Amino acid sequence: MKNMNGRKTAILILGLMIAAQALAPQTHSVLSGAQFGPPNDPLGSFEGNGVPGSILSTGDGQRLVNPSFESGLSPWTQSQYNTANGSAVTLAGPGYSGTTSAQLLVNSGNSSALSLASDSTMSLTDYVGQQGLVFNSATRFRLAVQVQTLTGTTRGDFVEARLTMTTSNGNLRTLHYVFADGSTLPSNSTTDGYLKATGFGTMGQWVFADRNLPADAAATFSDAAAFNTVQSITLEVHGQSLPGAPMVDPKIKFWDSGNFSTWSSGGEFVIYDANNNGMYDSGETVIGCGYPNSCISFPPSGTVLKTDPRFKFLDSNNDGLWNCYQITGSICTNGETVAYDREPIALPTGDGVYEFGEPIVNCASTLPSCVPSTPPLPQTLLEKVIQGRTQAMFDRIELYTATGGYDWVRNGGFEAGVTGWYSNSSFGTSVAPVHSGLRSVAASITGSGAEMAQSIDARPQVGPNMNLQASVNVIGMTGTTASDSVDFWIALDDNQGNTLSLYYYFRTGTGTIPTNRTDTVYLKANGFGTMSQWINTNVSLLQVVQAAVLANSLSYTGPYTVELIVLEVGSSPFKTTTANFDDISLGTAVAQTGSTSSYFYAVDGLNTTYVYSATSIPQGSFSLDIPQGRKVLNVTSPEGSALAVGEYTTSISAGTMRVTVLDSASFKHAPVGDWMVFTSSKNGIASVYVEDPTTLAPEPSVSLNSIVNFVSQSKDPLGQPLQNAPVNLTLWNSNNAQVGTSWPGNSNVQGWWNVSSMTLPLSGTSAGVYKLQATVLSLYPGVRTFQVSIHYTAIID
Repeated sequence: MKNMNGRKTAILILGLMIAAQALAPQTHSVLSGAQFGPPNDPLGSFEGNGVPGSILSTGDGQRLVNPSFESGLSPWTQSQYNTANGSAVTLAGPGYSGTTSAQLLVNSGNSSALSLASDSTMSLTDYVGQQGLVFNSATRFRLAVQVQTLTGTTRGDFVEARLTMTTSNGNLRTLHYVFADGSTLPSNSTTDGYLKATGFGTMGQWVFADRNLPADAAATFSDAAAFNTVQSITLEVHGQSLPGAPMVDPKIKFWDSGNFSTWSSGGEFVIYDANNNGMYDSGETVIGCGYPNSCISFPPSGTVLKTDPRFKFLDSNNDGLWNCYQITGSICTNGETVAYDREPIALPTGDGVYEFGEPIVNCASTLPSCVPSTPPLPQTLLEKVIQGRTQAMFDRIELYTATGGYDWVRNGGFEAGVTGWYSNSSFGTSVAPVHSGLRSVAASITGSGAEMAQSIDARPQVGPNMNLQASVNVIGMTGTTASDSVDFWIALDDNQGNTLSLYYYFRTGTGTIPTNRTDTVYLKANGFGTMSQWINTNVSLLQVVQAAVLANSLSYTGPYTVELIVLEVGSSPFKTTTANFDDISLGTAVAQTGSTSSYFYAVDGLNTTYVYSATSIPQGSFSLDIPQGRKVLNVTSPEGSALAVGEYTTSISAGTMRVTVLDSASFKHAPVGDWMVFTSSKNGIASVYVEDPTTLAPEPSVSLNSIVNFVSQSKDPLGQPLQNAPVNLTLWNSNNAQVGTSWPGNSNVQGWWNVSSMTLPLSGTSAGVYKLQATVLSLYPGVRTFQVSIHYTAIID
């Protein structure tokens, strides 16, 4: 075994915690015993491999197909929004725990005002809802992230991993785990919650987050009890562009021929004042005068030029200056577009955005075909832009669920009210009558109908272990028509997507149920028609579906998936129907079985300690079945910590003790790990002694050359004899050295293994103090010694 020395020490310490209770013999017989290879049992202790225990594990382990991108990006789907050139998703290395990871880079879009209004994103998404992945009390999300670059400083600059969940009443909820941001987290809403992940704000190194999804959901959303399916996981980087300085070149000026101090489109020249002296010098470049062309002639040399802050240009080469690429006779016939940012009129400098209809300056009056430059698209920015850049690597994305015995119906016992159900106002919770717990749900209808429904979004496949259960109490029904009824129904799809509905009726006003249709089967629940008493339905859904399809010759083929479950109460005009519903469940037992090694360590006269090593247990509850009569000392997690009281349970059935580690406790530790269960039981050797053959009394002191019997009895912790168990007797001197041979054999029906007519001291030994030791190897091993003194007989005259 691994780390045997440390394990022995731990077992020894635990074994010393509980003292053994010796049991005195009543009667016994002497056996000769068959020889067999004796176990290794030094004086005072006895250890070895014990009987394996049986493991039942509900956890299903990692649910993602390609969590570390070692096989590329599939099945992850790439998407992007409002990104600039250079944005990309690539495979990069080294990863957190492998050779590759997914590297996401976004350069924020900056071509228009619209791009500034929202952030830019680069994403990878795994649509895990297609796997029927449930959300339950022990759903766990883990991942490693390295934030490499985050230049932005707004709430639109951040790195996140988000999970979108469905609720059983038709809503979507998204948890955002943020690893770094440029400002503050976005505000939570009814649909989105933002949480700082482990290692938030760390740059340039891997951080590993390990999240309890149910706890995070409960802390963020008021309807967390209704979550039923993890729909998707998205890895995403965000960047936000910011508006900067207006794209203004101070050398762009105009001839204010109308003396209005602002430029008049189509009638006044716009000139590039190259030497910036505030005057028109002959030969300086004419940009245009706008459209329509009504400019007549160039201004005289020396004409004073004015500036207008509304003149802005599209800086195509990002040099901060206006550029003309072709000049014909001092007129720019091909240059960067100059626009007049006149909207809104009330803002003297414009708003920095080109709107439809704003004048374009580029138009030369002296050319025969004076056509302005092609206007930019509306909402094009006339400002410099500060671009955001965000880059991060993602690796080892893990999603674990504990699905054993999972109830696909959310809040089927209504302990959380009607959370998780879509209902009309006719349904409400009730504290009496209840089938179990503290609440049920009730509806009382007069001349109408009421429904309460729940979507099963994971679309679980109907298997042989899926049981449908419901408890219904029909309190009153005054009507006598088919409209007066109490029922629930479940909708399924076959493998072609055809819908089949199964109705279970608990009472109708006519005492009959509707006739089956090609897509609907009507059934009477056991106890149909009973009033004011709980009627319980517990059926194998697969068997019911198969029988219904066969009996009604329906054209359906499996496998089937569950879509919806609905509770219904109806009444005819002026009549009233009242009913309570409770404990609605659709359970699937999914569990893995196996065995676990065990090791025992027994100490002379004390309880025997056992350690069971359960290896590679996935997250979720798991049970260990061991022989009855054990006491649990502790359960040790993969990290070596002992579980607290209440994190595991014990139960007894058919001679077996079951130790169950709850999924809520498992969730707190490694998703796949090695667990240890320490137990103890009473020493399997109830008694051992040297006896007088005549009186059958124990003899702690005998004379030299006395004839004695070596006696042992083995019992289980309940005091019953251990039959046919291998027992070994040995004799040890005061130097803790074994003398003579070993006397192995099997216990009889009363648990005795004895050796008769032994002469003490043994041949080759002398008088002194000796210990007779007995060890038993069975479901309940043990070791016990008896001290005997061999002395000379003194004769006094």
